[in-house]
Amino acid sequence: MAISVFYKIKNLLDEGTRSLKEMCFEVRLPNFVKFTGDGVLLIWDLRDHNYLDLDYIHIRKIIETLRQVCQAYHWPYFKKIAGRFANYPEGLRCSITQGQVVSLGQGKEYVGQCINLASRLVKNRRLSFVIAQNGIDLEKDMNLGNPREAIVTKKLNIDGIGYEIIYILEKEFADLSPEEQEKFISI
Repeated sequence: MAISVFYKIKNLLDEGTRSLKEMCFEVRLPNFVKFTGDGVLLIWDLRDHNYLDLDYIHIRKIIETLRQVCQAYHWPYFKKIAGRFANYPEGLRCSITQGQVVSLGQGKEYVGQCINLASRLVKNRRLSFVIAQNGIDLEKDMNLGNPREAIVTKKLNIDGIGYEIIYILEKEFADLSPEEQEKFISI
């Protein structure tokens, strides 16, 4: 499955439907990929001091690509293998954060607050797609393109980190139990 996920990410990032501006700044593949046992950590270095719009273009494309990957590996695939594992998630989950990371061991490991936050955001088994607002303004800058996949902005107390403003899919939030919904604060 891991190889097929990477091919899906690569194909979506490289699809031929780019504007001239986007073609000038090809979307980069991740700089770092690591399997974490029950997930995959992808790190992109999007710093470019020459072009201010570069980060914005890449962030938009990465978010949309990862949303499509989550959708492609949704419930039917996981239901087939869920019986083989205890407490297996109902589908592929993705969390996106932005921040500074530090390389250890000549690029073999990375540490940073944003990595810790990303790993905690995917703990809820019923949410497939969560984005930390830090530096990303989806309401202003991004349209997920599908009216059935509207986003909501919430505040959530993250274990060991504190309150964070996050974006989640409106449909998934509506499907949470009332007890689970109470953990989220409306903005």
